Amino acid sequence: MPYEALMPRLVDCVARIASGIARKAPSEECPSLPKIAVEAVELVANRLAPQAAPSLYCALCSRGPYTRKGYYLHLKRVHGNDIKEEISSEIKRLEQVYRGHLE
Repeated sequence: MPYEALMPRLVDCVARIASGIARKAPSEECPSLPKIAVEAVELVANRLAPQAAPSLYCALCSRGPYTRKGYYLHLKRVHGNDIKEEISSEIKRLEQVYRGHLE
C-alpha cells in the first residue's frame, strides 16, 4: 500500500483530532498529506471523537475518563494498530469511490 510509510503520521493526526488536542482542520493539521489520506483521517477521527464533552471515554473500548492528552496517548498506545486498520480500510473505500466517479 502506498500510504504505509505515512501510517505513523496518519495515526498521530487521528489521535490529535479525535482527542481535541488539534485546534486546526485536518488539512491544516497534516498539510503535506494527499487529499484522500486527509479525508480518511478526518472520517476516522470523527468516529473516535468522544460524544460527551466533560469526560472523555474511549470510543473503541469505553475506558476512561481521560483528559485530552490522556485520551490522545491512549489512542496512540493502545489502539494504534486498530486506527491503522481503520485508516487503511477507509483509504481503500475512498479510492473505490473516486475510481467510480472517474469512470
